[in-house]
Amino acid sequence: LRESIRYGYTHQDEAIPYSLKWGRGIDSRLGEKFVKMYVSDLTVDMGEKGKQALTELFRLGSEKDLLPPMPEWALY
Repeated sequence: LRESIRYGYTHQDEAIPYSLKWGRGIDSRLGEKFVKMYVSDLTVDMGEKGKQALTELFRLGSEKDLLPPMPEWALY
């Protein structure tokens, strides 16, 4: 999965038109905007800061019964 994301990120000229098949009618301009907003190096590796943030999100969410406890596999 990581390699697929890396490939798409580094080959956006190929990946964006391909992914628009599942974009529910969005055009290439909006697809490119979405990628620039939500896809980054953190998509492939969130690092320690991202792991801490995810842990905190699940902790707070589960304390309020909004989320289940974080599954063990979530940080790998």
